[in-house]
Amino acid sequence: MIKYNVKKELNSGFTSRAFLLDDKFIQLVGKNENAVNTYKDLKANSELLKGKITCVDYPNNMQLFEPSITYPYGSLVYSYVKGKPVNPNNLTEQELTNLAKKLVEFNNQMHNLNVHWNRENAINHEVNKVNVNIELLKNYLTESEICLLKNYALAFSNYLNSKPKFCMTHGDLWADNLIVDSNNNLTGIIDFGNMAYFLPEVDYASVWNMCDGILDKMIEFSNEDITKESVNLFIVHRELCFFEYVLNCDVSEVNCQLDKIRETLKLIEPQLSKIKQK
Repeated sequence: MIKYNVKKELNSGFTSRAFLLDDKFIQLVGKNENAVNTYKDLKANSELLKGKITCVDYPNNMQLFEPSITYPYGSLVYSYVKGKPVNPNNLTEQELTNLAKKLVEFNNQMHNLNVHWNRENAINHEVNKVNVNIELLKNYLTESEICLLKNYALAFSNYLNSKPKFCMTHGDLWADNLIVDSNNNLTGIIDFGNMAYFLPEVDYASVWNMCDGILDKMIEFSNEDITKESVNLFIVHRELCFFEYVLNCDVSEVNCQLDKIRETLKLIEPQLSKIKQK
């Protein structure tokens, strides 16, 4: 274990408690049996990125500690990405533009990694997640909303199967995972726990409700094969598939996620008929 003098707790999530060690390292301490497999995936993902992501800093030099008396669910220690999470509501127009350009640069590096996993397995995994969450939502949404989600599921599956080329994606380019310096320049990206073999749109959908304008800017600056409509499919996917994770939270969080799902349904409804015709 890395020696340290000062240990400060940062936050606590679904699977881990996070600590800062001497302002140099982050330590994740598992809270349940899912943690150690998550840590193994994070370590493997970090090794895939080594030397290939150069535009920003990211967690690396990871040390995995298997379950023990001290850490029953394992632990992971890695280098601290210095800076602070971006405050999207405190950016000038130029800073917002710079952030969008830097995210597109990161996406270009991430999505062009020479890593190829099983495309068919990826499609089946994501379609299954959609269907599982639709079943869970039957107890919370109206019949017409569920019908709309089923139409969406068909459109989403058709779109995935129409795209022959998948790529490595970060999966959660949310504000808390975007690290900036004192001038609001993006210098680091953290939390690769949702890294997957998927389509580029997932790394644009992450920012959809972060702040006004950033998604449009990213799509404008991107040279990838994406459109606003295709990104909308992944916005629904993001909020829909998160529902199962909030079911064990308090009622306010469940209701908040339901509101997000309803908002994305309004976003996707006008284009569903057009998507099905393609």
